[in-house]
Amino acid sequence: MNAIILLRRDAREFDCVVSIYTRFSGKQQVLARGTKKMVSKQSTQLEPLTFVDIEIMPGKEIDHVIGVQLHNFFPSIHLSIEKRVVAIYALALVEKLTKIGESDERLFHLIFSWLHALEISDYSASIFLDWFIFHFSFLLGFAPVLDNCALCNTEIVDCIFWSPEHGGIICKPCHAKILASSSMSCSFVDIGFIRQFLHTKISEIAFVLMTKQQEYKVQSLLFAFLQHHTEMKLLDWRKLANFS
Repeated sequence: MNAIILLRRDAREFDCVVSIYTRFSGKQQVLARGTKKMVSKQSTQLEPLTFVDIEIMPGKEIDHVIGVQLHNFFPSIHLSIEKRVVAIYALALVEKLTKIGESDERLFHLIFSWLHALEISDYSASIFLDWFIFHFSFLLGFAPVLDNCALCNTEIVDCIFWSPEHGGIICKPCHAKILASSSMSCSFVDIGFIRQFLHTKISEIAFVLMTKQQEYKVQSLLFAFLQHHTEMKLLDWRKLANFS
């Protein structure tokens, strides 16, 4: 079956547990025996950031890998530090926020098409990551309100606030009525960029033009929203610039 390798971790002396996302079965964890031996052909084929055809045999506690064929190693991503850092972050986020056995073919296609676009593009890898996280959030069911106030549903014409707790943008009067300690001030330009992510295909990402300062602000809004709704401690992807 087709699978994208998300993560792998050591198990015993020569084995690894590999986390994969499959087209029809969602996330799975499988045991690959002998992958840490120097002679193992499976070692590079089961690295994260690879697209493979994998054959699995049921086991008592965990299924076992009995065959794997490499389809795409995404060499451009592996050769670019910036691309590799954001791709590893994206796949680790998928691994963290999805459950074993819950299939979503849309998510499989999102991951694969995103990796393919990142592979062939020379555009900013960080904006690719922003786009991916926004669309991934939608598939998880976390869709922010971007048009009218999330509380009173009125059109916002002046001051605007971002409230992860209340699901998106809120107006000044509603902000004044609630204890919105976690709300953040933002501009119509910031929300415009988020709307642009929603309506832009990954192949058109180069048309999203923003300064580093604007991107940082948008990342702050998206990170606060995703962390609140997942109720998990996430690595702030604004910090990835320190590693690329």
